[in-house]
Amino acid sequence: MQRPKLSICIPTRNRRLFLARHLRHISKFKNLDYEVVISDNFSSDDTATVAEAYRDELNALVYVRQQSPLNFFETQVAAVNNASGRYTICTSDDDLLVEEGLLRAIEHLDCDPTISAVYGAWEGWKPEDKQRAFKAAGVTKETRVQQRDLIHWYLNASTPELPIMRTDVLHKSHLPFQHQYGFDFYGAAMLTKFGDLLMIPDTTVRVTLHAAQESQALYRPDILQCYLADYELFFSQFAPFRGGVGSQMVMHVLAKQYIVAAERAIGRGAYLMGRDLLLRARVYLPDEADIRLAAIWKSHRLHFVAESIVALMTSMHPVERTFIESGPDTERVRDLVSAMRQDDVVLAGSRGDILAVRLSPNDLVIGADDSLRDVLADRFGFWIRKYRTLDSLEQAARIAPVNDLSVEDYLDKFSPVSTELPQPQLVAGAAS
Repeated sequence: MQRPKLSICIPTRNRRLFLARHLRHISKFKNLDYEVVISDNFSSDDTATVAEAYRDELNALVYVRQQSPLNFFETQVAAVNNASGRYTICTSDDDLLVEEGLLRAIEHLDCDPTISAVYGAWEGWKPEDKQRAFKAAGVTKETRVQQRDLIHWYLNASTPELPIMRTDVLHKSHLPFQHQYGFDFYGAAMLTKFGDLLMIPDTTVRVTLHAAQESQALYRPDILQCYLADYELFFSQFAPFRGGVGSQMVMHVLAKQYIVAAERAIGRGAYLMGRDLLLRARVYLPDEADIRLAAIWKSHRLHFVAESIVALMTSMHPVERTFIESGPDTERVRDLVSAMRQDDVVLAGSRGDILAVRLSPNDLVIGADDSLRDVLADRFGFWIRKYRTLDSLEQAARIAPVNDLSVEDYLDKFSPVSTELPQPQLVAGAAS
């Protein structure tokens, strides 16, 4: 079998209608030499049937089903692992590829072996209106990006997305399986180790705008963590910052990105993730980050506590019921937790109310203080392992920075801990 020119990799999960539309669209391509690689992320619908229905209409079809659900980015890597074309693009199941733009990108790759990947423009598309909402173009003319241009590119360009990559370079530059999405700045930096990048103004993908698209959930904690880690992994490709004007500019931009991402995360209910991102921003832009930290804590203190309780309910599984002892904020916290976990039993009541219930080791208790745990242990005859206090959860989530000791003060006042290992004392007859 001849190697196809382009592998179109499509991760999908339980979205048979979007997948069918995408495959139907690809089947109308007239000039593109391609294969379609579908990575079915353990779908429970008839995704496999839909894929098979289009096998005869497509140039070539590779269907791979995962044995258990992967996260959003892992399934992208699983898709490209199965690519056999000379070039590869990975796109969502609800997007629509533009044949003319792909052919233009392939023409550049065919003509210039020193190019690792081509980044085209993409359009926000409203399928119900059959019209473009906007065009996200990184450049207005063809622009080459080399390794030495990466920092400048980061400071001045929009996030690089949806590259058409040389498959051999992709497989050499990316790990076979990884939790970090490797196709944005970090992925681009890895690709430049094997060749230059080319930015073109031609549209290669129409990204569907609708309520169910994956990007609507972009600031879920797992996806957000991958995207933000991308920035730091990108800078791991270079020597450490040395405090000059250039590095200050980079750190300022990086901090601004963290702040924007943190506010979006908090706006979507990912409070603990937003907190961590603001603390990252504080490393690079302390004054502005401190202002945001104080304002967000004032507005969302109880949301942080509630999300911490939800995290306990998840990590201490199984949790059959959650009891919150009465206090100044109990009712509000209970309502927030119930909204986040609508199918779980979350109850609030006085100490007497909780003592009147027959608890099991699978019940989570949030007490007003530690004394309730001892009372419950005496009453029920077992240690209440699934126990926290509201105050401890608030203190753990608190994002007020410690201002009475700077890094410089610490280095001046305290001796560094010795890292010398003691020499082993050998005795006669002991194994060396």
